[in-house]
Order: sequence, then C-alpha cells, then structure tokens
Amino acid sequence: MPARIRDGKIVNVFLLVATGAPVTEFSPSVFTALGCDNFTAAAMVNLGGYPHTQVRLRDQGEHSNHRDIPILGADFMKRNRCLLEVDYANETVTIRFP
Repeated sequence: MPARIRDGKIVNVFLLVATGAPVTEFSPSVFTALGCDNFTAAAMVNLGGYPHTQVRLRDQGEHSNHRDIPILGADFMKRNRCLLEVDYANETVTIRFP
C-alpha cells in the first residue's frame, strides 16, 4: 500500500492485516524509507490514498515479536469503513474499500 509522510517520497509498504491489532504500526525501517530521520511515537501519513492516518512506531523491545513487520490495524479499517472478506474455501482474504 503506498505511504507518504507530508510531501515526502512515496514508498510501497507491505502490511500484515492484523484484525486483533488495535492500531496501525510501522517499523523503524519504514519510517527511514519515508524520510523520517527522528523516530517519534507516532506520525501522520497518507496511507493508500487515505490522508491523516496515524501510524505508531512498532515496539522494539527484546520480547517484541515480528518487530520489522508493518501492521495494518483495526483503527485504519474502522476509520475508512473497510470490509474484510475471508474466503476459507479459496484461501483468500480481500479488503474492500468504499
């Protein structure tokens, strides 16, 4: 999904859709790729054409699992009225955007 901070460059970010994750989180490497030199707890980005999306910095503690994987959380899906369709027979998951 394309992401951009302010008027910076656009970076294609591959996100893990985590229905149990309440917030959207990026790893430090994604923040760096977006041109963000100083890491703050959160930033506002344009994510997939949806402006003013708050993303948080992933927990980098030693017990944090998968700390380099960006997460698309329920906050983004709810705010943008996305529909998540799971097709178990065909083993596919689709996000429908309004």
